[in-house]
Amino acid sequence: MIIPSNATHPDSWFSGTGPDEDVVVSSRVRLSRNIDGYPFPASLTPEESDEVRRKVERALEASPTVFRAPQLGGVATLERRVLVERNLLSSPPAAFPNSSVYVSSDEGLALVLNEQDHVRIVSLQAGNRLEAAYDAADRLDGELEDQLGYAVSLRWGYLSSEIANSGTAMRVSAMLHLPALTELGELAEVVESNFPPEVGLKRFPDADGRSRAAMFLLSNKVTLGLSERSLIDRLEDCLVMLVHYERKARERLLGERSEEVNSAVKAAFARLSNVKELSDEELFELLSLMRFGIASGLSSRISLKDVTKLFFIGQRSHVIRLISEADKSDMDIDEELVNKRRAKLVRETLDRV
Repeated sequence: MIIPSNATHPDSWFSGTGPDEDVVVSSRVRLSRNIDGYPFPASLTPEESDEVRRKVERALEASPTVFRAPQLGGVATLERRVLVERNLLSSPPAAFPNSSVYVSSDEGLALVLNEQDHVRIVSLQAGNRLEAAYDAADRLDGELEDQLGYAVSLRWGYLSSEIANSGTAMRVSAMLHLPALTELGELAEVVESNFPPEVGLKRFPDADGRSRAAMFLLSNKVTLGLSERSLIDRLEDCLVMLVHYERKARERLLGERSEEVNSAVKAAFARLSNVKELSDEELFELLSLMRFGIASGLSSRISLKDVTKLFFIGQRSHVIRLISEADKSDMDIDEELVNKRRAKLVRETLDRV
C-alpha cells in the first residue's frame, strides 16, 4: 500500500534495540532487481521510465506493507540526504535526480526506483539481525517478483546494470562500533587472520564520504557463485568473531588503561552536556567515547539506544531540517548556525534522560 506522504518519520530503525547492540549498530540487506523487457535505467526513455514507475507502484499498492509516496519527480534534495544519513540510501542526491524512494512507515524498508537498477530493496534492522533484515527484504522481493517479472539469467542470476552485482544481486552488511580494536591497533590483524576472501571490512562514511569515529561496515565483496543463504552465513560468522574480539579488547583496554579511559568518557559527557557549538566530526568522536563508556558499564546516564540515535540525527542534513523544513537544495546554510543547533540538540537529549 502507498500513502500520499513524503515526510520522513521522526524516528527510524536506529530508535530500536537489537542483539549485540554494544558492537553491532545495524544489519542491512540490499537486493537489486530489473524488470524483464526494459533497458537498464540509464538507457530508459522518459516513456519507459514512466511505465516502470507505474508497474512498481501497482505492485507496491498490492503489498500489505505501508509505504510513503515520494514527491512527484523524486525526493527533495534535503530529504534525500537525510535518507542517506540514515543508511536507507547509498547515492547522493545529484547522482540520480529523477529517481524515487518509497519508505515504509517504520523506515525498516525502502524501495529505490530507477537508480542504477529499476528496483533496489533496502532492509534495515537495529543490532545483529541479518536474518530478520534478509527475511523482510526477501518477503517484499517475492511480492514484487510475482507482478513485475525480473530479468534473470540461468548463468548470471539476477541481471544488474553493475556486473559486480550479478548473481544474487544481494549486498549484506552490518555497521559496527569497534573503538577498542581501533584504539589497540588490532583490527587489521583480526580481519587478515580470520576473514574469508568474499567478506570485507571498511570504515563507514557519512553522507559526505567522511569516516565516522570507530564505525565500520562489514559486507560481502561478491554476489556471484554463492547463494543468498551462504552469503548470510559468512557475514554472520564474521559478526560473531568481531563481537567476540571487540569485547575482549574492551576488557583489556579497561584493565590496562582504566584511569585514562574513565577520564576520557567523563570528559566526553561533560563536554556534550555544556557545549555551545559542535561540529559533526567532534560529535562523532565524543559519542564514540560515550557509547564505549555505556557499553562497558562506566556510565548509565543515557541509554545505548539514545547515543546511537544521536549518531544519526546529529548529522548535517538532519540538523538543517531542524533549522528549517524547507528544501535547502544548495545546502547553503551557515556552518556556525548548524553547529550551534547540533549542540542544542545534544544538550536537550542529555537533559531529558
